[in-house]
Amino acid sequence: AHGLYFTPYLRSPVFPQLNELLFSLAILLYDDLAAQLVQMLFLLLSAATLIAWSRRLGVPHGTGTGAGLWAAALWLSSPLVMMLGSTGYIEMSLVAFLTAAALALQVWHENHDRYWLMLAGALFGFAAATKYLALFPILLTGLYLFYRLLRARFSSAAVADLFLFCSLVIIIAFPWHARLMWFTGNPIWPYAARLLGAGPWPLEQIQALMRDQFNPADGTGLRAIAMLPINLTFHIEKYAGELNQIGRAHV
Repeated sequence: AHGLYFTPYLRSPVFPQLNELLFSLAILLYDDLAAQLVQMLFLLLSAATLIAWSRRLGVPHGTGTGAGLWAAALWLSSPLVMMLGSTGYIEMSLVAFLTAAALALQVWHENHDRYWLMLAGALFGFAAATKYLALFPILLTGLYLFYRLLRARFSSAAVADLFLFCSLVIIIAFPWHARLMWFTGNPIWPYAARLLGAGPWPLEQIQALMRDQFNPADGTGLRAIAMLPINLTFHIEKYAGELNQIGRAHV
């Protein structure tokens, strides 16, 4: 349709869609297969960030390069990671943005160079414009900055840190969530639909969608928690059947 149209009869008519716009740029150059290469690029960027982060941590001990290669190898060895990095999902861009944001935060914490904090805010904004899950680490970072503000007794430097971080996150992510508000009345649609609004969908259909997304798979006990890393790596079909179908297609 050559535009961002609201299609209320789709299963998910609106979401933060920064990553989908990157897909559209790739399609302008070739076809839908090119869009999947966008995720492969983010997969490689996340691995490169792990290497850079490990090298930075290991420089005093001379172990940074080896640790970085191990970190990247462990990341790339996951079948789920490789599957998501070669398909038209958005998780790899989310991971790349959040990993780079966390690295920028650590660098800022070490040298107090405000430009690194601004970079972290921008990257968190890109993540929030990609998927709702980014809102959790953004909230934690905001609480940490507010804690520093209290400890510094509202010093001008601490106020500026919190203001710059929040401003960059909001400037980048706000247009997407404002679009959600415009069409559904809910900035995190379809979540919290009973409280914030269900938009054009009946509340019963929203609840059915939530039940499908929050599938407990192997249960919710201690054993299920202990097995979660293995299951998410090697038995993803327990949580998302469509990913299992993609895996079989790849094979």
